[in-house]
Amino acid sequence: KRVKVGFQDLNPRWSTRRALGAQKTIRTPSVLIFSLDESWERIAEFPSQPGAMCTALRFAGSKLLAAFSTGHVRVYDVSLAGCSLCAQINAHARWINALEVHPTRELFATVAEDSVVSVWNCPPEGSFSHASSAVLPDSLLCGVAFIGKGGDTIAVSAYDQAAIHAWSID
Repeated sequence: KRVKVGFQDLNPRWSTRRALGAQKTIRTPSVLIFSLDESWERIAEFPSQPGAMCTALRFAGSKLLAAFSTGHVRVYDVSLAGCSLCAQINAHARWINALEVHPTRELFATVAEDSVVSVWNCPPEGSFSHASSAVLPDSLLCGVAFIGKGGDTIAVSAYDQAAIHAWSID
């Protein structure tokens, strides 16, 4: 079944609202998964942490990787049997701006406001580990991609720089 991932942005600052004497509870933001058929049926919902914004979403096989403003990457198992949180990675000290999954290897990369680009091992069995990182001092990193033949180069962009920084990941 084909799915689409979305983000439900409900205002996390308000826990209740009153309108004409009625009280409505407002939930924290959630990551939602919908089917892509005509029904747009909601398949799964993953609540985020209070005050944490989901900033990037990518699939890696049956795993959904979600980056958050807290610097965490949460890994959800999205299978026919159900959906569950299988790992949380303390990836960065600041807001994660981008996340990308390698097209052929079991890797993903993140960039954040802490000026760090990190590459992570992402094996199917779920034993995630840090593979490598680089610091671009005084740079607000905002984009990351695996490029080149076989995705053997990682490219990173910064908000206030015209240059694209690249490293080999051999």
